[in-house]
Amino acid sequence: SEHFNPADVKDCGSYGKLVDGVCVCEKHFHGEHCQYYHSRRCTTDEQCGSEHAYCMRKLFLQCRLSAHCKDPWGWCVPLD
Repeated sequence: SEHFNPADVKDCGSYGKLVDGVCVCEKHFHGEHCQYYHSRRCTTDEQCGSEHAYCMRKLFLQCRLSAHCKDPWGWCVPLD
């Protein structure tokens, strides 16, 4: 007879769900436990494809007048 061992249950973290013994990850997350985030270019949070990520841009007050900082593109980053 087999005994249930909680350590044997695969953990998919906050970004995946266990389906047939395999983690199925949210969009842009990957890895055996959905622990990696594939960052990408963005201009809005919605382009990051997850409620767990946002678009970080260089549009901050200190560089408003610099041409380098006027680029509206940023990178998607996970919230945690």
